[in-house]
Amino acid sequence: MSMGKYLPLLAALALGTSVVAANAQEGGPGAAYEPTGLRAGSFVILPSTELSATYSDNIFRTDTNTVDDFIFTIEPQVEVQSNWGRHALNLYAGLQHNFYDDNSDEDNTNWVVGTDGRLDVTGNTNIEGALSYRRAHEERGTPAALTLAAEPTPYDALEAAVTLNQRFNRMTASVGASYTDLDFDSVDAIGGGTINNDDRDREEFGQKLRLGYEVSPDTSVFVEGRLNQRRYDLQPPATAVNRDSDGYAVEAGLSFPATRRIRGEIGIGYQEQSYDSAAFDDVSGLAYHADVTWLATPLTTVSFGAGAEVGESTVGGSGGYLAQYAEVGVDHELLRNVILDANFRFENADYEDVSRNDDYIDAGAGVSYLVNRYARVRVGYDYAERSSDAVGLDYEENRVGISLILQR
Repeated sequence: MSMGKYLPLLAALALGTSVVAANAQEGGPGAAYEPTGLRAGSFVILPSTELSATYSDNIFRTDTNTVDDFIFTIEPQVEVQSNWGRHALNLYAGLQHNFYDDNSDEDNTNWVVGTDGRLDVTGNTNIEGALSYRRAHEERGTPAALTLAAEPTPYDALEAAVTLNQRFNRMTASVGASYTDLDFDSVDAIGGGTINNDDRDREEFGQKLRLGYEVSPDTSVFVEGRLNQRRYDLQPPATAVNRDSDGYAVEAGLSFPATRRIRGEIGIGYQEQSYDSAAFDDVSGLAYHADVTWLATPLTTVSFGAGAEVGESTVGGSGGYLAQYAEVGVDHELLRNVILDANFRFENADYEDVSRNDDYIDAGAGVSYLVNRYARVRVGYDYAERSSDAVGLDYEENRVGISLILQR
């Protein structure tokens, strides 16, 4: 491999690591390692930059004829947070550029700009809102990624959401709406030609209603209903089939506030997505989610997540698939400035109307050295695997990398 053109980035990674290591005593023993940011009136500005170098033994995530390469990433971002007594306003922007040593066709640039905030109408009433626009690329080997695409598929996403929250003594109510507009670019196909992705462009609308009741100071029960409408830009005869659909989900569960060693939320129920076209069967199954953090010891944190949702299929003859996942992560403070981490995730994607069922495994481990509040270095290993009923779609990938994170 010819790595000469990336020597400046590698030099910056090495130089940055050595410089911050030389300044490791700046904070003194026991100093906090969290960034303090830059004060600008009633706002705090939190800039950061991550430089990373990663080796992958299967960048295309193929079953055979695997290709390895080095991937270099630069990822600057900035957050602006208000520190008002009432209300809240946050702004953020970020850019991620990935470039490959030997396979420049895989190079891609992702970016995002957005804002979110909260309007405190009264002590018991507030309105939350969020708005963002991002340019991204579908990662190879994911459920929605095109298997015949010669390069990662780029797309644009405009997302907006608003929620009204109201408290009535020990009861709470939330009503919200969301909007997403997705626009996919055309890409080159393996073996020649072009894949026109206009038939994937769509708008997604969502509505939700949640009612909760505090049964104790540290436990709440809730019931939540959600609706969605997915409307595609192209309709027959411009496209072969109408892919519009409508769905709903109902869940009930428990919520635990942050005052306990175990905090988070769990819920379970039922969901269904119905398609306008008779060519597609409905996709239905359990609806559930879990987002739980367990403070196992003062030095060890265990997080658990799970969920199920209906995704839009890119497999011919299938309208959608039911995706279910479970994941666990562990962070352990070996020393005040040395953090060990490990994670494991399993996901199943079961496609409707076709004989395809995919199992995904993602696992990894790493160690982070917190040099001071301005810099940290992480070395990690990641493993990814897909096992599919479809012939030729299995893959395994191993990645090792080092990252330098500079923050203020």
